[in-house]
Amino acid sequence: MKTQSLFQSSAAVLFAIALLFPLHGQSQSVDASALCNDVTPANRAMAKSAGYDVDALCSGLAAQPQRTPAPQAAAIPDRREMAQEKVDDQIDPTAVVDVTATPPVKALKPFGYDLFAGSPNTFAPVTNVPVSPNYLLGPGDMLEVMFYGKTNSAFGLEINRDGTVNFPDLGPVGLAGLTFQEAKDMLQTRINAQMIGVQASISMGELRSMQIFVLGEAYKPGAYTVSSLSTITHALVVSGGVSDIASLRNIQLKRAGKTIASLDLYDLLMRGDTKNDIRLQPADVIFIPTVGDLVSVDGQVLRPAIYELKGGESVSDLITLAGGLGPKAYPNNAGIERIEGGGFLTALDLDLTNASDLQLLLKSGDGLNVSAIKDRMESTVSLAGHVYYPGNFSWKEDMRLSDLISGLDQFPPGLDLDYAILSREDPLTGELSALLINPGAVIAEPGSAADLALKSRDHVMLFGQDLPREEQLEPLLVELRSQRSFDNPAKLVEISGSVKFPGAYPLTESMDIKQIIKASGGLTESAYMGYVEVTREDLSDAELANVEIKTANLTELLSESAGSLNLQANDLVTIKVLPDYRERESVTLEGEVMFPGIYVISRGETLVQVINRAGGFTEYADIGAVLFTRDALRVKEAQNLLELKERMEQQLSAEELNDTENPLDASALARQKEILSKLADTKAVGRLVIPLKAILDQRENDIILTSGDKLIIPKFRQEVTVLGEVQRSASHLFRKKTKLKDYLEMSGGFTQAADKRGVYLIKSSGEVVIPRSGLFRFKSKSDKVEPGDTIVVPVDTNGPVKFIPLMAEVSRMIYELALGAAAINSFSSP
Repeated sequence: MKTQSLFQSSAAVLFAIALLFPLHGQSQSVDASALCNDVTPANRAMAKSAGYDVDALCSGLAAQPQRTPAPQAAAIPDRREMAQEKVDDQIDPTAVVDVTATPPVKALKPFGYDLFAGSPNTFAPVTNVPVSPNYLLGPGDMLEVMFYGKTNSAFGLEINRDGTVNFPDLGPVGLAGLTFQEAKDMLQTRINAQMIGVQASISMGELRSMQIFVLGEAYKPGAYTVSSLSTITHALVVSGGVSDIASLRNIQLKRAGKTIASLDLYDLLMRGDTKNDIRLQPADVIFIPTVGDLVSVDGQVLRPAIYELKGGESVSDLITLAGGLGPKAYPNNAGIERIEGGGFLTALDLDLTNASDLQLLLKSGDGLNVSAIKDRMESTVSLAGHVYYPGNFSWKEDMRLSDLISGLDQFPPGLDLDYAILSREDPLTGELSALLINPGAVIAEPGSAADLALKSRDHVMLFGQDLPREEQLEPLLVELRSQRSFDNPAKLVEISGSVKFPGAYPLTESMDIKQIIKASGGLTESAYMGYVEVTREDLSDAELANVEIKTANLTELLSESAGSLNLQANDLVTIKVLPDYRERESVTLEGEVMFPGIYVISRGETLVQVINRAGGFTEYADIGAVLFTRDALRVKEAQNLLELKERMEQQLSAEELNDTENPLDASALARQKEILSKLADTKAVGRLVIPLKAILDQRENDIILTSGDKLIIPKFRQEVTVLGEVQRSASHLFRKKTKLKDYLEMSGGFTQAADKRGVYLIKSSGEVVIPRSGLFRFKSKSDKVEPGDTIVVPVDTNGPVKFIPLMAEVSRMIYELALGAAAINSFSSP
């Protein structure tokens, strides 16, 4: 009680004495004790006229124990730093967040506080808006007067502190306390009477400023200088709004010690009602009490939030505050969590369609939750899959499939007319079952046995003849698998082998081999019609699971007159592939053959046989320089390239890390990175070096062809190419008596990084020849340089220019693959 008395005394002194001291700026903290020490007789008189006895207030303040001074306004944290926290971290009422459960991810926020979620800005008085006729004039207001007629002049008049203006030719005129309209009418009357022939135009000029107080649960309590047009809400904005525990529904305006108005911000925020947002007068006090009773509303309402009560509100009033029920609200299922007297929570069930439940009075801490409608369609049937307009359709009694599937114009081309699925939910157990539909029969004969009666929530799936079905069926298959139990296996069957779409399918009633084949899109051309296998699990023995294999003649099962082989859950149907059946295989012959092109091959056919089919070689064919490629070798070669690239990157990275011990030459490092880039761009060829002359002469075994093989027979060539570490890589005209070293000299000789003893020869056939005695000397006649050959000078990794050890292997592979790629591209070009 002492603390409360101290606060009241200090506040009263603050109200009274601060009137007497003009406080400039937006906000200033005021010390009541300091003001008491500086009171003058004039101050006492002005305070007494405002209804305060300063001496009594100051003596009462001196008798109270001194308390620690409140922190200055400057010590309050920056509004910009706290703005977001102010909105997000409000104190929730007890019932908002369950005390025993994990709080929701997105907690409710108190309603209305984000109106002030920002830093207070300097409040600039509004000077360019019209002033209402009932504006009350006071000291500091300016009048703009313009004479015209007999006298033409314009001037401004300020109302003095004694409430008068010194009007030219009229003398002192008292205006303070009059409304603008009253003052204007009075002045016009006196001008007309005392200044003959002069007319006057009178308007408001600059408005006076005044000092008011914002106290209580304000964001920054204190004294503020505001415009004379300011209202309660203007003052709240000036002060930065309210604190986190402020009431928004009982903001009080006090004048001369009495409460003259109360503002409910909910009226302003929800209805735009400014009736109680009255205009302020000098020395007015805006007092913001602490928040009242709080309740929360969540779920299917338009504005879930925490709301403050004024007292006597019902559930209906709270729903109105929340903007009403949402479009998916289920009013029959709502509830309130309420704090019991013993400190526990209890729950109240509500039916918001019941008037008595809507009139239930709320208590502090109540939390209302309005449930949503069920996420479940009723009295509908759905159509999906291979159809122009899939979706949900209204179901009615006696509705049949023909009401959904009426004609082929509903579907894109390629509808499977033999197979569709209807999934149906058991109304008692909720389990799904699948029914087989024949869309062709439904369209052709409406009302027939194939035209099944539909039930609510039926789902019809249609399929395209050439479109995979796995993705469309997956939700149904997952649901059927989830329904399996010890004595109820999943209602699925599976088919593999020579059908269009092998996989799992729903088991329909009396499903047989013919139906599962239709479900899978039908047989492919490779299907073996001799017999079909059905693999079945026998779980009748409690000690051991057995697998039973059933076979039947497929041709007979597909005939109209034959009996059926019915399937059971988890059966696996296997359609065998016709013996010795293969997809069509082909090879390509290009270049100097009589009939180049693509040739379909039979199993075991050889290269010589296909060459004979192509009419043999032309007279320009260079048989010794053929290029033979194979897809399997290309795949392996591509893998080797990738591994080589990774190894080179690792070695380069290691060398760069260790460059302090054995520093790499900058040019050498750049060269190696260039070669690494070339390696990344190099494409695998898949070349197989073959001795075609020896094969044709039957001195070597013939080559058995595989699909994708390619044989390129070039023309005779007359050049010899030099690549690698020479001054200029180039091709030179073949000369009979020219030796290998002569071609090297024609290319400018070796570079500094050349491995002179590692020079090798790539024959036009792709064979690699390495000198076996002496420098650049070859033993056999076939090892001599011939037209179409390539001389390669590799990198010396141990020479004067330092390279990583892998450099020689990388450069060799790049050269060899480049030669093969060039040969292929020469025939690919137009």
